[in-house]
Amino acid sequence: MPHPSQQKHVFLISDGTGITVESYTNSLLSQFPNFEFTFYSYPYTDNSNKVDELVQMINYCCTTFGQKPLVFLTMVKSQMLEPIYNTPAHVFDLYNPMIDKLENIFESKSIDAIGRAHGFISPSRYDQRIDAINYALMCDDGLGDKSYGIADIILIGVSRCGKTPSCLYMALQFGIYASNYPITEESIDAHLLPPVLEKYKNKLFGLTISAKRLQQIRHERRPNSKYASLEQCHYEIKIVESLYKTQQIPYLDSTFHSIEEISTRIINKMNIKKRL
Repeated sequence: MPHPSQQKHVFLISDGTGITVESYTNSLLSQFPNFEFTFYSYPYTDNSNKVDELVQMINYCCTTFGQKPLVFLTMVKSQMLEPIYNTPAHVFDLYNPMIDKLENIFESKSIDAIGRAHGFISPSRYDQRIDAINYALMCDDGLGDKSYGIADIILIGVSRCGKTPSCLYMALQFGIYASNYPITEESIDAHLLPPVLEKYKNKLFGLTISAKRLQQIRHERRPNSKYASLEQCHYEIKIVESLYKTQQIPYLDSTFHSIEEISTRIINKMNIKKRL
């Protein structure tokens, strides 16, 4: 159990969904693995009453735990920040300093609109992402093989190695047409690439995972089955990794990477153009 000095309390405050502050803060704090963080998330903090309640929570945290919590903010209305800055907490504004600098560069005032951190620049790009999400769902788990011709990427790998969430993330965030195909026991036993994938080899990217982690994931789905046994997981991964090497298919071990990291690495390795 971590020493009390290594336990930190973190407030994530946003006037919108909170996705930006959560993502950015997680990236920052991941650089400090020796600490344990307790997170308190407060999205849609968009009026003074909510700010006052938060100030009380921050002060209570200071008194109860005898330490200054960390407060990370993405809030447009700077006038609502003063009460939070007046608390004993360590406050990090992830938004306004950059807005101020951009206003100077552009010689133009920002519109101070709440909730635009994830706004799309144009309706056409929004539509592209919706289409990409629909495509990922239509072509999930080996479905929609007749549409592989328009795919930007086809992820392959054993069952439960992270193919589906990676495809959906790439579609949602970047408008990438991502499909996936499971390497089933039949293909594994034959030590062959499924025939349907042969003509799309330039679009294939493989995922692998540690046998122990795969067993944990599969056990939650089908406990005490052959499918979830450590022996079966070892066997499938060994054969699939051998297949990647003989077929010269680039691949990535997903064991210790988040979906965001997996997707970014795939995009970079395959030189896929993002539809931002």
